[in-house]
Amino acid sequence: MVWRRLRRLVRSGPATEIDVEATLQRQSRDGVLTAVALRPRRRNTARLLLLIDVSPSMAPWQGFLDNLAASLPLSRLRHAEAFYFANVPQAAVFRSGGLDDPVALDGAFFAARRGAALLVVSDAGAARARFSRGRLSASRAFLHQAAADLAPIVWLNPLPPARWPRTTAQALARERRATFLPLSEAMLIRAADLLRGAKAA
Repeated sequence: MVWRRLRRLVRSGPATEIDVEATLQRQSRDGVLTAVALRPRRRNTARLLLLIDVSPSMAPWQGFLDNLAASLPLSRLRHAEAFYFANVPQAAVFRSGGLDDPVALDGAFFAARRGAALLVVSDAGAARARFSRGRLSASRAFLHQAAADLAPIVWLNPLPPARWPRTTAQALARERRATFLPLSEAMLIRAADLLRGAKAA
């Protein structure tokens, strides 16, 4: 599962794991081992916010999108949430793919998830092979707002880069607040690496 690559391991909680190195140092220093040294277990502290475009142009990838969202509870991340939108996240995102149960997309939404990584899955207008200045402006505004609290940001586009020229997707891919990748198995792995903090190429 690709989510297993998304790890930020931090030792926290009660000291229950044997620290072999510290135990050996203690024995070397004291000449006798009276007790083993313990340390907290490493826990995955990575958090993820997943935003999925369910507009009609994304219908060919519906099965993949459903599986992606369904896999989140199995991710073993500290916290993971999936929300849905149509074309561009604007005033609200939704808790279901049917665009029911809206959640206002304002500063409080992002602030409550501060420090989480953000993964957006959308064709960004490439599926319709056209450029929309309004969609570009709204998408940039969304990324600007999100980048204040969420990082890193990765945008997966199910259309190959050959389909991006002269579309909103091509113009949006120049945006520095996010890394834009096509959707493939290799790029999913790359996305997970970027979301955990790996350097962009």
